[in-house]
Amino acid sequence: MPFLFESEASYRLEANTNHSVYTWPLLTRFEQLATGHLSLGERNPWSDYNDLRYVRLEAFFLEMQGFFSGELDLTGRHRSRFLFLLRVWKQFYAEFNKIEPHVEAQLQHYIDDAGQPRSRTIYLIYRRPLWKDFESKWLVPENGYVFVKVRVAAIFELISKANSMVKFQRHHLIHLPMELLELIVKNASIEDAQIISSTCKRLRTISQRHIFIIRSIAS
Repeated sequence: MPFLFESEASYRLEANTNHSVYTWPLLTRFEQLATGHLSLGERNPWSDYNDLRYVRLEAFFLEMQGFFSGELDLTGRHRSRFLFLLRVWKQFYAEFNKIEPHVEAQLQHYIDDAGQPRSRTIYLIYRRPLWKDFESKWLVPENGYVFVKVRVAAIFELISKANSMVKFQRHHLIHLPMELLELIVKNASIEDAQIISSTCKRLRTISQRHIFIIRSIAS
């Protein structure tokens, strides 16, 4: 894939060392998905990197969807983030679209375990080298054509419902009234208050007062 998620190196490290590297809160879709896979236990989820491929690509699709649904993650729906994703999305779709004319959908009939006749759609890709190049470049999971096709269709459906209007985030934590900010910090643990304090000057001023009170009580 032409880009890496910022936290990917940490999750790769955890997969190889079994040492926990992620912390709450989970800021991105990638962190949420990767943490879910790693929490399954029993086996190394990155054993053949197929799960890692799924997580990376699914996170990318979910981030694109989030800018049109208005539901993303704690990193925020900011213009700069969207413009970066959009460039990657256009390249991804353009290359996937070149494969579509060489794919044929066929209805396959079969008998299930209960002896009942069933049918399903299978896809035959006639230009396998073209697909393999795409699969390798974008780290698509093995046999992932249907996965990509369904996700791409879902994104276009969402874009259509949103009339192509991107839902950028307009309000931030610091835009809240002072009283609400003080209430948030007051109900935070000292660790969370320290994190809030490190973000900007305004929140540092509010947080430091409550951190001092908590430490005074504790001592």
